Amino acid sequence: MPGPSFFLLIPGPWTEEGDCFSALTDAGLRPSSFADFDLTTEGSIGVMAVTDPDGFRLRPGQITDDDLDACAASTTAVVLEVPGTLDTQRNMVHRASTALRAAGGIAIRCEASGLATSWPAWLDALDSTDPTAVLSVAVDFGFDGDRYYSNGMHQFGLPDTEARDLTPDEAAEWLQGLCGYLLVEHPELVTGQTFAPQIGADIRVLERWPDLRFNVNDGCHNPYGVWRGLAAGVAGLAPLNPQPTPVPALIDLLAAKERELGRALDPVEVASVAEQMTCVVMRPHDVQALEHGRGYADIEPRRAWEQWQAIRRNR
Repeated sequence: MPGPSFFLLIPGPWTEEGDCFSALTDAGLRPSSFADFDLTTEGSIGVMAVTDPDGFRLRPGQITDDDLDACAASTTAVVLEVPGTLDTQRNMVHRASTALRAAGGIAIRCEASGLATSWPAWLDALDSTDPTAVLSVAVDFGFDGDRYYSNGMHQFGLPDTEARDLTPDEAAEWLQGLCGYLLVEHPELVTGQTFAPQIGADIRVLERWPDLRFNVNDGCHNPYGVWRGLAAGVAGLAPLNPQPTPVPALIDLLAAKERELGRALDPVEVASVAEQMTCVVMRPHDVQALEHGRGYADIEPRRAWEQWQAIRRNR
């Protein structure tokens, strides 16, 4: 299976894909239009020219006011699809970025988070020996009035993070700490395990949930879900490691059952599907490989009703 990929947008003087092919080829890459793009070809990178007559108004990350103004005045850009994940493809992204900057690219936006960054900050993050430096230019952190959250971790093939009942400073420490831990350590996390960013900080039980913040057709939607930190003191579910893993995915079984019946399932019917599903006992890293292969995470069977209802509302 082709595996994950991520997307970058670069406003610049390109009206069609071929306008930037030579720059990318000179950088040792193999550009192609999205229609011909093959994720499995070494060095391949997908290119699509896009236009916006109103200019590209980007969500500010580490971007200068001058670059924001220049992007707003630009009506053309290219979108790059890069195979793999941002942490493993830093060298390829660096080469593509350097080439397109020299060819007139104004700045860069990570489509998974919407964050825009000026070239010096972007290239510094890619060059850094600190593997978490790229989080500052690729992942957005915010508050929706209820939960603090991250957005953009699917660029690394990882779930996002969220938690509530924290001060802004505590939230920054907790979410950024968990994102960094996921990125650097690649821990074998399962629902029911705990996390704290440092000694003395709140220890919270983690539960894996679907990403309910964005519609599934939105590029900011994380198909690998989120790690939700429960309120301090809440026990949550017991950890299961290795994990009984539904094959096919429970989310697909529930969708198929609703298509068969032509209506929404009730709680008893959802429980029945979950009880009758076939499971394979797998280690967490094998579950992650399965998710990457099919392109999305499954729901937690022990939260089947709650998560299935949330998914249906989010479609």
